[in-house]
Amino acid sequence: MATEILVNDGGAPARILPYTAGVALNAGQAVMASTTVEYEVVLADSAVGKSVLGFALTNTAAGDIASIITGKGVILNVQAIPGAKGAALSIATAAAGQLGAAANPSVTQNGTTPFAVTAVSYFAPCAMNLKALGEGGEALGAAGLWRVQTL
Repeated sequence: MATEILVNDGGAPARILPYTAGVALNAGQAVMASTTVEYEVVLADSAVGKSVLGFALTNTAAGDIASIITGKGVILNVQAIPGAKGAALSIATAAAGQLGAAANPSVTQNGTTPFAVTAVSYFAPCAMNLKALGEGGEALGAAGLWRVQTL
């Protein structure tokens, strides 16, 4: 049996919304809104000014309707490469649709650091890793499905 993507919606803060898949999606991949077509999603990447809209619930072919999980405080299994248990995750630059460890903060605003950023992407963390092993037994630092809580 495949690993479930939606683990716990914490009393229904999650919403599963229909969007057209602009590209083929794998369950657990992070998606963002398309810049060219209304109500279409594509794999989240490090394009400046974009942020994670949600996560694909199932595998979906390009052009089909995709079920996208959105919301904060939701526990999901998502495609990621976390560096540590409890680590903040943001859009990874290695592979579109995959989260990676958020880098040390380097942008300040009014003397404070509002969120973690990397040299390539300027995104607040969107999830936190909850486990020391991936759902397939992956070690920290390895790609796979990882249990996270959305932020």
